Amino acid sequence: MRIVETFYKPGLETPDEVIASLPEVPRPLHVAGMRWAVIWRVLCALIVLALCSAICYVAMGYYIDDANFIAWMVAVAVAPIGLGFVPWWLISSYRKHIKSYKYCSRLYQIGLAARGNVNMLTRVTGFSEDCHHIEHTWHSSLSRVRIDYTFDVGGSLKTGTMILREQSIPYLSLNTEICVLYDPEDPKTNMIFPIPSSGFFDALVK
Repeated sequence: MRIVETFYKPGLETPDEVIASLPEVPRPLHVAGMRWAVIWRVLCALIVLALCSAICYVAMGYYIDDANFIAWMVAVAVAPIGLGFVPWWLISSYRKHIKSYKYCSRLYQIGLAARGNVNMLTRVTGFSEDCHHIEHTWHSSLSRVRIDYTFDVGGSLKTGTMILREQSIPYLSLNTEICVLYDPEDPKTNMIFPIPSSGFFDALVK
């Protein structure tokens, strides 16, 4: 899945430049590859299911013919992968991407722009998303970074948080001025803009 439009990484342009380049609301946005994302997930699930079924069939054959306890253990270990883990991962990852896309695309289409500042950058690690201060200069394609920021709406200071991939934010640092898009009816719903097109699908917004 991808956004047809091309967006810069945040921090590359000043907030004034970003705001000046924004189209009028509602802003057009086009997405491609959503059908293919469903197709390859279904194919992957079927292939894994077929492989696991074949392994289980052969293993159970060894167990029945030779009373091979190891073969029985293999079948028990492999079955949950094809029947449980892989389908769960494929479905949950797709739902996460769609949820992120709906959130970000709506804000891009109807959001009002405001100037903001980055207050904190923390590198996210672990399943519990423990945060550690970023003290390195290289940027990983796998690591994620939590971005805490503030922005002004009619003289009132608002806060926001996004989690983006580390490779998407090489131009951001503490106190960097950024552009923020927010829902005019609920400024608590907001996002940094621009973000790379892929960020529309994997930006974890809190």
